[in-house]
Amino acid sequence: SLPTSPPLILKHRFPKKYRHPKIDHRITKQRTKAEVKAMVRCRRGGVRCPVIYDVGEDWIVMEDVGRVSVKDYLKSLPQTSPPPPSPPSAS
Repeated sequence: SLPTSPPLILKHRFPKKYRHPKIDHRITKQRTKAEVKAMVRCRRGGVRCPVIYDVGEDWIVMEDVGRVSVKDYLKSLPQTSPPPPSPPSAS
């Protein structure tokens, strides 16, 4: 059974109508598996990411860690100017 705390999210990958059903099933299964593997690797590397509680072929149950997307988080960071270009090296 799944925990009732912390809050959970169910991410479901819906079928794409423009793909052949067999191809869509295979792609969806591969992408779901790859997403879970990436999150596990990130978590092991010290990156804060959701705890995975359960996985199916087209869905993932994970911890709800907030509502801020990566894109919005990056936009919220202070803008810094890029460093000046390095002078060409003398050969």
